[in-house]
Amino acid sequence: MYKPMLAVACALMLAACASTTPPIGDNSPPRIKQHPPQADLEECPALPAAKDGSRPEILANHISVARAYHACRERQRALAEWVKRNDR
Repeated sequence: MYKPMLAVACALMLAACASTTPPIGDNSPPRIKQHPPQADLEECPALPAAKDGSRPEILANHISVARAYHACRERQRALAEWVKRNDR
C-alpha cells in the first residue's frame, strides 16, 4: 500500500521541479553577439570561361568550374553549420 503512494509522491515532486520557467525579459542573461568567420561570408567567385573552343581548353575549364563550385559549396555548408550552432 505504501509503495504506490510513495511512487505518486515522488512523481509529484519530480513534476514540480520540472515545471520551472526560463527567465524572461530583464532577468535573462545578455546574449553575446557572435559573427561567422569572414571567409565563410565571401561571395562565390564568377565562374571562369573557356579561352577557346578546343577540347583540352574546354576540359580544363570544366575542371576549374567544378573546383570553384565545390569550394563555394563547402563555404556555404560551413556557414550553415555555424548558424545552426550559434542560433539558439
